[in-house]
Amino acid sequence: MTNATSRYVPPGEKRRIIEDAYLAFRPDVADRYPRPEAPRPPEAQQALADLAAATNIPRLVKHRRLIDGLRLSSAEDRAGFDDQARDVFASTLEQGLPDDTRQNQADLAKRRQDEAAAASDERRLQPRHSQLMQSTNDIFRFTTHEQTFEACNDEQEAMKATPDGQFVLSRLIIAQFWSNLPPAAFRTYVDPRNWPQCSPFWRAMQPLRPIVQTADGYDGDFAETVNIITETLTVPLHIGFRVLPDQSRVWTRFNISRAFYDQFPDIEVDVDTGTVSAESVPDGPAPTRVRATKYLHWRDPDRSDLTGLSCDLGWSDLMMEMADGCAQGSPADGGQAQSTVTGGTKTSADAAVSQLVEAVTTQCQQGISESGPYFEQLIGRFTGSSWDAGWINDMLGIGLVTARRYGNVASNVRRFADSLRDTATERDGHG
Repeated sequence: MTNATSRYVPPGEKRRIIEDAYLAFRPDVADRYPRPEAPRPPEAQQALADLAAATNIPRLVKHRRLIDGLRLSSAEDRAGFDDQARDVFASTLEQGLPDDTRQNQADLAKRRQDEAAAASDERRLQPRHSQLMQSTNDIFRFTTHEQTFEACNDEQEAMKATPDGQFVLSRLIIAQFWSNLPPAAFRTYVDPRNWPQCSPFWRAMQPLRPIVQTADGYDGDFAETVNIITETLTVPLHIGFRVLPDQSRVWTRFNISRAFYDQFPDIEVDVDTGTVSAESVPDGPAPTRVRATKYLHWRDPDRSDLTGLSCDLGWSDLMMEMADGCAQGSPADGGQAQSTVTGGTKTSADAAVSQLVEAVTTQCQQGISESGPYFEQLIGRFTGSSWDAGWINDMLGIGLVTARRYGNVASNVRRFADSLRDTATERDGHG
């Protein structure tokens, strides 16, 4: 194995590393979406070395990207990045193993996955291929959500209505996993306002007007912006977030916002609808099923269909990141540092500081953005033709946003303190 230096990577670099591990084995996709800073597809050796070194990429992401690459490669190609593949496996083993044990287990995992890749004639990673991880479960002792994760199925189609009332054949994307946590533990994850904090592929969820609070959640219109390789997609979505009184189900339903559709003339899709939910389901492999469905249809029939990329990268990555981090109400970049969730490694104090700064600034930026529509409406009540007593509702809206965001900041600070305590405990125990 090589001696790659493990390190925490910021969101932009994190997204690039995940994309590189995808593009390195798909030169046709890299040619179709050339990045200005890296027009040629990355070499598999370097892509996997970067993947292994990043401490804040969940091991489920690492395993799926590596298994996908193995399946797309010949035996000769696999031999060419043998050391780097072992490094990826080694980076996801538990801490404290003797070096020879770590190397032997990484060798065994690589050998088993090579055999599985050679035995299959299917090129693309399918939902059922998640079970390939079972062949190494004795080595990695995967968590329930890792063992049951399935993504991404984009082979089904159904007729869905566009904002203009036309029905078009739309692709369906499905990803899901099971968890021993209760549905309420996924509230932060299911709430779309937190998606940019959880996945490096989500740039923003910008409110388009004040959110309407309901007894069991809220309704709102947002401009969702997603980055995948060179593509930036912004879609106005109407979102309804709900929680059952007994908290047995938490869910979000989204659809293209009819109220704002015409204000986005460059929108590239005319169907973007689906649900994200966490709910108690009896007789499953675990008490809670977390499931995301999404229908997509591109307006231009001659445009390259990005549904496959959304399936392989954006949508499935969001699910994996949130399973790791947002289930605990924490930024996904802290996911692998939470060893009780991922089985990954603890970060250093420096990495913990970086994560805290990133988490707090993200909360502040998103809070300011989310308060904007309330503030604009507030000012409008005093500058209109008559004084409007509804200003108090706008102030309450701003107050609710502030309270929620600073509640998240307080949680981030608490986790930061816990990480420093754990780092000190480890240092004292090994000093």
